[in-house]
Amino acid sequence: MSQPIPKIIHQTWKTDDLPDDYSRYRKTVRRNHPDWQHRLWTDADNRQLIQDHYPWFLTTYDGYKHNIERADAIRYFILLHHGGVYLDLDMECLKPIDPLIEEGDLHFSLLAGPAIHNTVIGNALMAAPRGHAFFAYLTTMLPRLMKRDVTFSDVFNNTGPDMLTRQIRQCEHMFTFNIIGLDKVCDRCVLHEHPSLPGKSLDTVRAEKLLHFIHHGTNTWNIQHPAPNVPINGFVLFENHDIHGFDIDYVDYEQGDYGKIAEAALQNQKAIAFNYNGYVKGRGGLLEPRGSDDNWVRPGIIPWVCVKAEVAAELRMSTQADRSETGRLGP
Repeated sequence: MSQPIPKIIHQTWKTDDLPDDYSRYRKTVRRNHPDWQHRLWTDADNRQLIQDHYPWFLTTYDGYKHNIERADAIRYFILLHHGGVYLDLDMECLKPIDPLIEEGDLHFSLLAGPAIHNTVIGNALMAAPRGHAFFAYLTTMLPRLMKRDVTFSDVFNNTGPDMLTRQIRQCEHMFTFNIIGLDKVCDRCVLHEHPSLPGKSLDTVRAEKLLHFIHHGTNTWNIQHPAPNVPINGFVLFENHDIHGFDIDYVDYEQGDYGKIAEAALQNQKAIAFNYNGYVKGRGGLLEPRGSDDNWVRPGIIPWVCVKAEVAAELRMSTQADRSETGRLGP
């Protein structure tokens, strides 16, 4: 017999001060769930939960290189400790969640993108009773699951949807999972491909309440900065280019604070460059053209990479030679 899921919706943000979009989406959740309790967890609240109740995890929690890893991990601990529903702040609610979680005690929604056929089990919407054994297992596994911690692909594998999908598949013989389909919760970026919504605009989906939730996928964790507008000592700037792969470090730096990541690259003998989203690049990569129309690149950002001056000419020559052999277009 399934345990009851407490009628509490958990959401997380850095502070109590929400961006306008998130505040608006949260109002749609509250409007459709007037008899539910709503809890907004801040970064300080999150760390306090770990420190007070799961101190064995604090070193791992503090040690994650990406803030999104802490944001991923804490949602599993919140559901373990309190039960209820975890919901990302970029979820717009059109209809109550109650019918989606009536049967069973473990509920997860699919995550799709950039194409509707490319899906994993996401952690943007999850529901469970308090103290459920799956989340007890998952939280104890987190420190063992981290292999690398540099790229955002590592994030997906360490704490995010790829990790969750693997663990659910491995535990299917132990627990019954209800996977909520894209006909109930769908990512905005694939609405135009949705076979059940042919030709339906976003406004129509909203007006006719054709989904329970629209996942807007704002990806605030995907921090990207414009190119530096002054020369960085010791580096050559290449706009509309990047070095694919060969990520050897990650630096969480603020816009304008290019010195922080430049210093990390200069101090690392294996490093040859750093780029717009905080990656320090190692030897072996090619300098390749990259446009703003790439699915990964945030609106308003032109991809760029700063290459150490002593290897910039060598890297450019290597890239040009590679293009002559493969037929790639030059810059």
